[in-house]
Amino acid sequence: MAIKEWPELKAKYPFGDKYKIKEVKSHKTAIGRVDLEKLKNLPVDHNHLSWHGRNMFFLSFYCRGMNLADIAKLKMNNVQNGKITYRRSKNSKQFSIRINEQILSIIDLYQNVNNGPEDYIFPIIRNDSMKTTLLQLRDFRNVTNHALKRWAKKLSIDSSLSFNTARHCWATIGKEMNIPIAMLSEGLGHSDIRTTQIYLDAFQDDAIDDANDLITQNQAI
Repeated sequence: MAIKEWPELKAKYPFGDKYKIKEVKSHKTAIGRVDLEKLKNLPVDHNHLSWHGRNMFFLSFYCRGMNLADIAKLKMNNVQNGKITYRRSKNSKQFSIRINEQILSIIDLYQNVNNGPEDYIFPIIRNDSMKTTLLQLRDFRNVTNHALKRWAKKLSIDSSLSFNTARHCWATIGKEMNIPIAMLSEGLGHSDIRTTQIYLDAFQDDAIDDANDLITQNQAI
């Protein structure tokens, strides 16, 4: 994870690109609109890190599945002219996302007259040294994922809920709305449409099972 999110570490990684882990179908991690709404409306203490985690979870969903490292590294100068513009850490690809009402509602929570253009939007990274930043991101991810699982249990949502669920939700809901997979792939920043298909295959299996139930239920054979 760290190697992909921080290319600067690649030169220090002893194996370079020689060894790669084979991709397999992802487990079902997306949740539906109803569960997203329940999570959004759950009262959370604003003084706790998990509150920021939930805000960033929904910003990820609203911003085409932006990953946690990229959200944490957003600065005030990334928000200009009605758009969020940034380079994705994994592949340096530039993204430009139009700020809609949902995105603005989160950014507004962090707007401060004392913030300069180089200030981070979210209070996660407090030291720019590589090692310290990685530790801060790791610790924050752990806090957020533990909170999401705790909230999922409370709300009777799939217990596999994690920060990455927001990305899966965006792709899955998009597919349910018949948005072309090629467009979803571009939105997610995948270099290969097959990677996007891995995200979606597990949910397609569920849809097929549902269709089978409709076809076979109440049939006297």
